[in-house]
Amino acid sequence: MRDTEYREALLTYIDILGFRKLIEQSATNPSIVPTILNVLRDLKKQSREGGRVVREEGEERPVSIFRGFNFSDLTVRATFADTSTKFSDVLKWEFLYVSGIQIGLICQQDVLIRGAVALGKISMEADTNVADDILFGPALVRAYELDSGPPRIVIDSPVIDRASKSGEAFWPEYVREDSDGQFFIDYLFGAAVDGLLADTSQTSTVTNTLKMHKESVERKLDKLPEKDARILEKLRWLVFYHNSTVQRLKKQYGREPDAFDIFAPQPFEIPDSLMIDSALSDA
Repeated sequence: MRDTEYREALLTYIDILGFRKLIEQSATNPSIVPTILNVLRDLKKQSREGGRVVREEGEERPVSIFRGFNFSDLTVRATFADTSTKFSDVLKWEFLYVSGIQIGLICQQDVLIRGAVALGKISMEADTNVADDILFGPALVRAYELDSGPPRIVIDSPVIDRASKSGEAFWPEYVREDSDGQFFIDYLFGAAVDGLLADTSQTSTVTNTLKMHKESVERKLDKLPEKDARILEKLRWLVFYHNSTVQRLKKQYGREPDAFDIFAPQPFEIPDSLMIDSALSDA
């Protein structure tokens, strides 16, 4: 049964960039409707998976602390953060899973998303077997307020603060600070390092992930409407993000590993051809 008081939760808010334009185009071109439907179905399926269950004191069986919500192109993932589960574990899993969603959508369907991760109070029923899909609270409002700008998922500062103060291991490959001081989920770097696109060897995972991401961005550039300043700015950010990530991975995999670290990545070459050559990269 739903608690009658707010509970603290980690909340991820996601929407699809350019969705309004896509809907406008579908009004005169009905052939787009199946594409929209497939994207939304995939996003709904992925956003409702990957939730956590915990065995709390006094409970006979594990209980869910996660629920996913969808409306049109909007997606909300919420996980209670006031349970016996370590906050760092909740955070790591959320960053990993959301990165998988983000890299999959752009590389496999040319779909860009943006959003925010916030920490705060919400009211929700986490048990999906209960027909209660109402969600509200300050954390949802905060995430909505942060959802703007380029195709990135911003991480609100209280999330970073709590993770830092916990003293527990944090995943630097999934967190990056942008030029404006905002932290965001570093989906491309994390996906390349951890093989979120389900490749086999480490070498092919990194290069193939970068190749697929590059090709998707280049398709976006080819379709770039002239004189659309808002789209231009978002794609400029995306080109810079891609190229800077390639440079970081070249540095990581180009150096000799620590002979005493058996988990250190083996060196291999990441070709310069994986960089995006565009006037936007110099803008």
